[in-house]
Amino acid sequence: MRLLRHLVILLLLSLFFTGSALAKPLKVVATTSIAADLIRDLGGNHVEVTALMGPGVDPHDYRATQGDLRRLRNADLIVYHGLQLEERLTRTLERLGRDKPTLVLAEAVPQDQIIYINGEPDPHTWMSPRIWMHSVRAAEQKLIELLPEHQFQIEGNRIRLLTQLTALDQDIQAQIRRIPEAKRVLVTAHDAFNYLGRDYGLEIVGIQGLSSATEAGLKDIQRVRDIVIERQIRAVFFESSVSPRAIEALQKGLAQSGYQVKIGGELYSDSLGPEGTPEGTYLGMMQHNIRLIVNALTEDPAAIEVNDP
Repeated sequence: MRLLRHLVILLLLSLFFTGSALAKPLKVVATTSIAADLIRDLGGNHVEVTALMGPGVDPHDYRATQGDLRRLRNADLIVYHGLQLEERLTRTLERLGRDKPTLVLAEAVPQDQIIYINGEPDPHTWMSPRIWMHSVRAAEQKLIELLPEHQFQIEGNRIRLLTQLTALDQDIQAQIRRIPEAKRVLVTAHDAFNYLGRDYGLEIVGIQGLSSATEAGLKDIQRVRDIVIERQIRAVFFESSVSPRAIEALQKGLAQSGYQVKIGGELYSDSLGPEGTPEGTYLGMMQHNIRLIVNALTEDPAAIEVNDP
């Protein structure tokens, strides 16, 4: 009888471990590469993550393909940012969210920490590691809810990631302090960097508003041109997911006014860099951005090479 009991126990254990080994990873569909990177970081090999939008894709103006809709319907979990970042996808995401597990990352951010511009909430919450930590914790809880058997590993990944974000936060503070206070002005194509500016002491000047879905007008260019000249700003920046036309028009308008400005480089705003590169991760993307900003804004103006418009 005892032998039989032992055999049954061994059989059950064998079935348990075999089942665990054969368990398929959770199928997650995230809208952006930023959201996808977060879920991969927390879920490890227990998640299979697909990002609808690759490097350089603008989420403000993105329209779902038939393939995207099929992936969303087949997902075990849908992850998106919210606050109207995915403007043209919002209704579809909300409709699918009624019937399947969904995580809206911006909903984890306390309301008193959301930035509002002209009455509209700023969706670019990942631009501050301090704010992004709220979304990290929310993603951890959602994954544990769906993968309770892997809670220990997910919690460990969360601890590691929050430690990295704390170190990044401290590094950004130290790097920004290298910029002379009067020169801490970041000029970009659209208002994607407000959380970075608020939390780390940068004044943000975007040619377009929160969304890049509409073209910048002449008045927008003139407004920023006047700010650049008045503040004696020496560098402005492209964004990887936004057309360079607005920044090129600004540079040309400044040249016509007799003021030369440098292009400080290309920042990642609404998407990560190419997969397989350091900028293809959240941490690498943020480090890249800060390095470019600090290098461009701390240079001696006399040493800046003037670009032809």
